[in-house]
Amino acid sequence: MIPAGLSMPAEDLFLDLGFDPVTCIPLTPRTSYDIAYKCYARGLYVDAIAFARHGLTMCDDARLHLLKGDCELHLGRCADAEKTASDFRQALAQQQLYGIESAQERINDAMAVRFDDIVEYQDTGR
Repeated sequence: MIPAGLSMPAEDLFLDLGFDPVTCIPLTPRTSYDIAYKCYARGLYVDAIAFARHGLTMCDDARLHLLKGDCELHLGRCADAEKTASDFRQALAQQQLYGIESAQERINDAMAVRFDDIVEYQDTGR
């Protein structure tokens, strides 16, 4: 099932991201992250959020929350990012850590620093 809210038809997006054939892309939590990350890397933040959100319907994966929160900050959706930071913390507490170290290395822009600040504040009050 293709997530709602994409900026372009899914087939066009998949082609732009280098997926072929575009007619058969399984959307598992892993592939949802991979697609979301490719969208993030190209500045397609709305699309990245859509795929991260889709992956989260299948698995409470911390790296999907991290990517989603970073993209929300890029779009100026601060309240959404604060909620996502809370969800991220919960996923960490539940040991939903698959691929988190790699994701933290790859998602390392200024918004990732801001997202980390939100997470730290929620944890410590500082």
